[in-house]
Amino acid sequence: MNIKITITLVLSFLMNCLLANNDNLIQKAENIWVNKGIHQVLLQVKTDLKMSDKHYYAFRNKFNSAISADKQEFFNKSTQSDFLNDNALSNYQQWLTQKQVYYYSEAQRFLNEYIDSDYSDASSAMSAGPCAHSNCSNIGFEAGDISTWEAYQGDACGDPGFGSSVCHGFMPSGLSSRIQIQSGPGFDVNVGPALPVVSPGGSYSLRLENQANGGDASKIARTFYVDASNSTYVYKYAVVLEDPGSSHADQDKPYFSVRLFVLEDDCSNPSGNQIECASYTVFANPSNSELQNNFKQVVPGSPLYYRGWTEVAIPLHEYIGKNLRVEFVVSDCAFGGHLGYAYLDGECLNSQPIIGVSCAGGERTLTAPNGYISYWWSGEDIKGSNNGISIKTGGGKHKVIATSVSGCVSEFVFDVDTCPYTPVVSTCNIGSLVATPSACNANGNTFDLNGTITFSSMPITGVLIISNGYLSQLYNLPLTSPFNFTFKNLIADGSSKSLKAVIYNSKFISSSFISCQTTMNYTAPAACLTPTLPCSTCLSSFNPEPGKYIISAWVKEVGAAADVETYTNPYIQIQFSAGTTVLPNMLSSGKIIEGWQRVFYEFDIPIGATDIKIVLGSNAGAVLFDDIRIHSAAGSFVSYVYDPVSLKIVAFLDENNFATLYEYDSEGVLIRLKKETERGIMTIKETRDNTQKR
Repeated sequence: MNIKITITLVLSFLMNCLLANNDNLIQKAENIWVNKGIHQVLLQVKTDLKMSDKHYYAFRNKFNSAISADKQEFFNKSTQSDFLNDNALSNYQQWLTQKQVYYYSEAQRFLNEYIDSDYSDASSAMSAGPCAHSNCSNIGFEAGDISTWEAYQGDACGDPGFGSSVCHGFMPSGLSSRIQIQSGPGFDVNVGPALPVVSPGGSYSLRLENQANGGDASKIARTFYVDASNSTYVYKYAVVLEDPGSSHADQDKPYFSVRLFVLEDDCSNPSGNQIECASYTVFANPSNSELQNNFKQVVPGSPLYYRGWTEVAIPLHEYIGKNLRVEFVVSDCAFGGHLGYAYLDGECLNSQPIIGVSCAGGERTLTAPNGYISYWWSGEDIKGSNNGISIKTGGGKHKVIATSVSGCVSEFVFDVDTCPYTPVVSTCNIGSLVATPSACNANGNTFDLNGTITFSSMPITGVLIISNGYLSQLYNLPLTSPFNFTFKNLIADGSSKSLKAVIYNSKFISSSFISCQTTMNYTAPAACLTPTLPCSTCLSSFNPEPGKYIISAWVKEVGAAADVETYTNPYIQIQFSAGTTVLPNMLSSGKIIEGWQRVFYEFDIPIGATDIKIVLGSNAGAVLFDDIRIHSAAGSFVSYVYDPVSLKIVAFLDENNFATLYEYDSEGVLIRLKKETERGIMTIKETRDNTQKR
């Protein structure tokens, strides 16, 4: 056992060291990258060679693959063990310097060979303008490409603006290793089967950003015109983010964000007015509530967190006739050493409210648009629940407040004509009502009543009620003829009884809704168990069954000596069946409390006993009995004693027949509680009121 614990601790220590060393490697690499990374090299090249934006974007587009490969090569090198050697730092700095020389040379050659016809302005990829796409075509990448979308690539940076072109240096891009169409049944390389690369039920998705670190960021955006056919936008996403730990502030960590904007009528402002409730942002920070509640670690202890495919419906009926722009941005950490990427899909839905035209049964159906997680209806004549997507109503004015998963709230108003009420008419014809009583049950003096009702027609809704005196049974219509019923454990008394069947065409039990009815009489079987009472003063209401019982009482010997420890004269005797069975005398036991001693015995009532007689007796001299109780041993028994005039409680006897005594003053105020115990009667509570009376 000791050896096993030691090995476990050593392995744990080594693992923690490896993780700590890896963190140190990444932090050192990030420190160099921030100051001398490829993105800094390229910006310096642009400045020194005085490249225009047009030339710079064209140059980066041409060398995009090489730039991405160099970024990845740097961070691959930075995780090698020799990076811990300070002498190696200068080697990597020299490597970056060599890249700077390389890109200077390539940029100069590019400028010398640049021909406008070969390289269009980078921004011309979006030359059609922000209002180019008037519908939702290919909004879920179902064409297998990014047509109708605008794609951008840039560098990761601390980004309080979530995708601002200034911060990231975004430039237009096509499909690349960082922006790829996904298809087929594959799974994410980091997460595995828990994350398909295509949303369930879909054919294509888009992966935004690659699955490695390197200080990259990507954005994809598009506009679409909202009309009645696409007034709900559903976007679907799955995200993988790597937590850099406490060395990064939130704005420097990998993140994913979604923004939706309402554009000006002429689309002159591509940014537009943001729809706040449709916005979503998540950072790779485990203390963030979004990451805690909705993301999972790839494996326990891993810095990689992922969220599986998630659908978000955005109601757009308020923006019918407007152009909207949606933007998705995903970014590695600002220092380059930690990754972030996302998968995207989507669709547009028709979310116009629906009013049912039918008035069958005096009801009309109102249905709110799809795409919400909760609905709350108010208005006139709502029948049934008012918190679903649809309600039943007889007509009038109604309003429904609908809330989407993202928190967007919409309100729809309905004003529909009142349905004319046409009562449902149906025939009702009872053929027969027959009931036969069973024989008397000798064990309980009871019988069962088995009956059948036949009918040729009845209403399609309503109830059947069969009444047997004060007992009734209710059955919902429709029923099949013949219909059988049973009343069980009725009292066998030999009397004549009446059985009545009534069919109502409504769930409301009223004479105005009676469709048809019938009555029959029958005679109950005679009683078959008659107890024989030994005397006129016997308790007929006390009729115990065979089994175990407890009898208890308090006894006192009149004139007993003060030092007597137990009483031998008073006893209780129990006899059964007119004295044919007599139990041994039951004597008192325990301590004598305030002159009284308790009798407490458990006994059996034998099977076949016809009566029970309880004898209170004395072997010699006068004795007193009080608080006599008998009850089943399977349960507990408590009793109360009340003053016959004031009706106030004066004693409470617990399950052991020990008393709690209540004492009152002359005005009926409780002043003292006493408890009967084996040590005597003890005062447990006492109250005094010194209010002076005038």
